[in-house]
Amino acid sequence: MTNDLTAAIAGLTVGSHITVHGGDTRGYDVIRAGYLLAPPDAKKITYNGASIAGWRVRVGAHGANPDDRATWVSLTPERGAIRHTPEPDMSQWQQGPVTTAGARRDRHDLHIVFGGQVYRGATEPIEETPVLVVYTGESVYEFIDPNTRELHFKCRSGKDIWWRPLRPAPTPST
Repeated sequence: MTNDLTAAIAGLTVGSHITVHGGDTRGYDVIRAGYLLAPPDAKKITYNGASIAGWRVRVGAHGANPDDRATWVSLTPERGAIRHTPEPDMSQWQQGPVTTAGARRDRHDLHIVFGGQVYRGATEPIEETPVLVVYTGESVYEFIDPNTRELHFKCRSGKDIWWRPLRPAPTPST
């Protein structure tokens, strides 16, 4: 894993669109998608009181300040992954509570593309997963994979998510 992560980091160029899975400055798991804002820095990363050799990667929107801690993701060989990803068409994506996507207690047929939970500092979705949204009671919604019927995500009605319609909106013909 160390060689794979080292090779992935060596292959990065500022401005590349990437998705990074690592930790924030407090040690919490974080996934960020966006543009590499600055070259990765080799750093000593502290998790649970132990210092580990790792990297700080800064990911965000074009023009974001790489010194803003909300763009930082810490990677270690045990806790880190990077992949180049295509830029999403943000004209279709929205963020907000699941209810803004049309979820209601009495609706059992809502299919959307789930883009992930909205994290602080996130500027775009981190995944594109078609899901069926099901109300389970007490303001809780489950996001179910329609093919496998497995639970993909679960949240309360007020939780901000990235979402878009399952099918793109039709474009007007000229």
